Amino acid sequence: MSHEIRTPMNGVVGMTQLLLGTTLSAQQRDFAETIRSSADTLLTIINDILDFSKIEARKMPLSPADTDLLELVEAPLDLLAERAQSKNLDLLSWVAPAVPRYVKVDPVRLRQILTNLIGNAIKFTDHGEIWLRVQVESQDDANALLRFAVTDTGIGISPSDLTRLFEAFSQVDASTVRRAAGTGLGLAISKQLVELMGGHIGVESREGEGSTFWFTLPLPKTTPPAGTSADLDPACLAGLRVLILHPSANVRNSLAQRLQPFGIQVSMAMHTADALALANPSSGNPPHDIALVHFDVHGRLGWDFAEAIWADPSFAKLKIVALVPLRHLTEIRWLEQNGIHGVLGQPVRQIPLLQTLGTLSGRFDPPKPAPAQPAPPPIDSHPLHHKPEEFRLLLVDDNTVNQKVAKQQLARLGYHAEVAGDGLAALRAVENRPFDLILMDCQMPDMDGYETSRRIRQWERQHKLRPTHILAMTANALQGDREKCLSAGMNDYLSKPVRLEDLKAALARGLGLPAPQQ
Repeated sequence: MSHEIRTPMNGVVGMTQLLLGTTLSAQQRDFAETIRSSADTLLTIINDILDFSKIEARKMPLSPADTDLLELVEAPLDLLAERAQSKNLDLLSWVAPAVPRYVKVDPVRLRQILTNLIGNAIKFTDHGEIWLRVQVESQDDANALLRFAVTDTGIGISPSDLTRLFEAFSQVDASTVRRAAGTGLGLAISKQLVELMGGHIGVESREGEGSTFWFTLPLPKTTPPAGTSADLDPACLAGLRVLILHPSANVRNSLAQRLQPFGIQVSMAMHTADALALANPSSGNPPHDIALVHFDVHGRLGWDFAEAIWADPSFAKLKIVALVPLRHLTEIRWLEQNGIHGVLGQPVRQIPLLQTLGTLSGRFDPPKPAPAQPAPPPIDSHPLHHKPEEFRLLLVDDNTVNQKVAKQQLARLGYHAEVAGDGLAALRAVENRPFDLILMDCQMPDMDGYETSRRIRQWERQHKLRPTHILAMTANALQGDREKCLSAGMNDYLSKPVRLEDLKAALARGLGLPAPQQ
């Protein structure tokens, strides 16, 4: 059903995005933005239903891989940070020092579970904080039983609703349904994925006080992949003195909880005056090495502290690291060129935090990047072409709406494409003239995209021709579909609905062009 559902969605999402790129009145733009937002919500629901049906049919394969657990656990926080910060919620994490760094797990599915649970917590919390904690339940040399917990200060759940919380299409009451604007499948999918991975999931909650959703997973330990650069040994930071200046007690305590197990001495303050008093050498306190200071585009806290430090020679050795909400990070990245020694995004990631402290204190020498070598031209680069309109593209799709969407998207990016309505027409086109790139749908009558790609590769080998870059653009978007495309001879993959920015990046990869600026 993925193809049948996603094909019309490609028309809705693609045409709406193109419409938003035209001249519209304020009211028309508002209408179009509402369509796009609603389509995004519908697409999320569709993905949930497809995932759920696949799990129910026992057709959800897991793909365990050697995984950096710390990196994986912190990634959903970055993804959801803007949503939490827009509600003035503190989004915090803590990974116990005993948790193994590298494990074997399906990273896509574990990330999906964490994103579901954290996203739900943000949705149903209006003030306070959300914590993600990872701890060891038990472990030996080869395996670890880990406990993941997401705790919020939200609306909580009544005892009568707890019993059906993980049921499919279930939410706690009518007002929650209106607020959630979803199917209620997220928790059911999370439960089934956890159990598929050999774990257990549960919830503890009191109505009006918040909830903790937790799950356990038994995971084999692995070693760092070959070529991984040497990590900082946190033991080298013992004795370092760090001052934390932040308006949120939750953030201050979270940072202290991360640093103190490694022997780092932490002082904390909420206001500039208190921080200056703690840092002042004349107060009799030992001097601090580094100050972690909250900076925001809307406040003076960080600037007031920094200006006071810069004006007093007795603070000459104190180094300042700015903690900046992720949604404002690009706006004030220039802090590093204006007397600030380092910048970290909030939520603060553990490894960059420790490496920054180690580097600024002179206790850690980060690996030096290899000397830059002239990059060889990409295999698929086309030195004779420089402008989009100079490339020859072939669009293969049997659906007229998809053809219209793709042609307009390509035109918006400056490209022109010849159209083939099925696989046989695509083969005839390839045999008659060379193309720089082929955009290939997978599910077509008579000859599908997989067979068409295999025959194109066979024809190229017979005639000793350079392989044409084939980009799959398909409504088949379930796990394993990408691998199926690549094994048929395609080079890259985009799932429908295709977003303009994703198409632009994929074309750049396929044509050997510079990557688009973000």
